[in-house]
Amino acid sequence: MNGTMIVMFVMLMLTYSISISFVPLDIDECLNRSHACDVTANCTNTDGSHNCTCKEGYTGDGQSCQDVNECSDGNHVCDVNSNCNNTDGSHICTCKEGYTGDGQSCQDIDECRDESHDCDINANCTNTNGSHICTCKEGYTGKGGSCQGTIRLDFEKKQNTCSLQIIALLSNKLAKIFFLFSVTIYKSIVFIDIDECNDDSHVCDSNANCTNTNDGSHICTCKEGYTGDGQSCQDIDECSDGSHDCDVNANCTNTNGSHSCTCKEGYTGKGESCQDIDECKGSHSCHVNATCTNILGSHVCQCHAGYTGNGQNCTGEFNLFATICRTVLHDTFDYSAAPFSRVAR
Repeated sequence: MNGTMIVMFVMLMLTYSISISFVPLDIDECLNRSHACDVTANCTNTDGSHNCTCKEGYTGDGQSCQDVNECSDGNHVCDVNSNCNNTDGSHICTCKEGYTGDGQSCQDIDECRDESHDCDINANCTNTNGSHICTCKEGYTGKGGSCQGTIRLDFEKKQNTCSLQIIALLSNKLAKIFFLFSVTIYKSIVFIDIDECNDDSHVCDSNANCTNTNDGSHICTCKEGYTGDGQSCQDIDECSDGSHDCDVNANCTNTNGSHSCTCKEGYTGKGESCQDIDECKGSHSCHVNATCTNILGSHVCQCHAGYTGNGQNCTGEFNLFATICRTVLHDTFDYSAAPFSRVAR
């Protein structure tokens, strides 16, 4: 009886041990990327499974996530004076024209105060929310962005009496007759400014800018790259006077009103900045049996030891047998005669 119980106990322990050894191990689908989550979802491992949750800015069941358009549904953080632009999983806030800030907080720009307005010099600037208004000053007409001067000189009626006294002397001093002749002159003169720049009646050079002065005249100023009094402008040779912006390793070519920069041979770049070309790393002219050494703007070719030439063409004798014997066997035999030697080119 005792033996039977012992056998049963042993079998029971074996069965328990086997069952323990077959306990299933959890697979981390999130770690080995065998999960079913959307690319815009977070994967959380659980015992024997995993959970998928859409990331912030996306909506769905985790296995399929769609972007949330915060601009359309009103969940954005943009200021009332900014534009909302939806992006994948988020949005961008940009202040509207006439406002400044980070998009989430926008303040009006006072164009009149910082002088970023487009009002004419003869106009008054009035700031408004996100913009400004230009109004021509008294005595000027236009839309504010451009005002034309009307200079009106009104003289009060002034009676200029020119008395022409004609004295007639009659014989025997009988009498003096005076004739009074009165002339009344009413003057009212109006001067209207002529824009010589607009009607091409100016005297500016073709290479000058014309600016109307609204006082009956205009100003001529030579354009950039030219010099003179405005009525006569000559090209400035930046290459000659050293005012160009070309690199020290570039050639300067003067043009009308400007100049061009071109990197010298052996250099690369836009002309204002030139870098040396390392021909040894690319298309050099050295012989296969020569060493290429890069230098600024060029390269140098030098034939290998045992070869002669200018580096671009190297000739020399290479004795295979002599090299092997002298290197390995330390042999001093003269192998220079045929058929042991060959000329390498």
